[in-house]
Amino acid sequence: MSTSAETEGDGAAQPSHLSHGLVAYLAVTAAVSGALVMVIEVVGSRVIGPFFGVSLFVWTSLITVTLVSLGLGYAAGGLLADRKPSPDVLYGLLGLAGAAVLLVPFLKAPVLQSAMPLGLRSGALLGSLLLFGPSLFLLGCVPPFVVKLAATELRRIGRTVGLFSALSTFGSFAGTLATGYLLIGHLAVSRIFVLVGASLLALAAVYFAVFRGRRLA
Repeated sequence: MSTSAETEGDGAAQPSHLSHGLVAYLAVTAAVSGALVMVIEVVGSRVIGPFFGVSLFVWTSLITVTLVSLGLGYAAGGLLADRKPSPDVLYGLLGLAGAAVLLVPFLKAPVLQSAMPLGLRSGALLGSLLLFGPSLFLLGCVPPFVVKLAATELRRIGRTVGLFSALSTFGSFAGTLATGYLLIGHLAVSRIFVLVGASLLALAAVYFAVFRGRRLA
């Protein structure tokens, strides 16, 4: 009997096992990506604020965009993980998310100025969607992907999902505290987005430099 787990989509095989180091790195990825989601959401209010204020409508827009983008990312990430269960794809998505975050400081002024004629409610919603939707969607792909890669036995799937969900949630908790108590008080908004984008690119780069090279060897 084959030790490879067949995907339900196109019949491609998942790798029969991952190294303990890579599984641990997947856990780090789940925690860090969860933290960075909250950094983007909280600091997003500082991006939208100069154009639309920091009202209930702005926070409603940010929360709505975050939830919708993550939800779509969960669905798309699950489908993609079944079709191409490879860490290469996961860390490629993280690299794209990092690039999308790095664009925010350059795009915020033209995007939000273009959205202002729509008014407070629609303008804040559209501006939030255009600026933060792509990166949050890509980060939403991470949880189902790490579970797919880390789950080696069906009888332990509940344990795996619970562990990685907990890591992502604790990461979100840490990211929220770090943003409110540390980052906003010490760094400019643009620098925070550069830090977030660089962190995502670094996650991808470490995988391809360390684990991908080892697998090829």
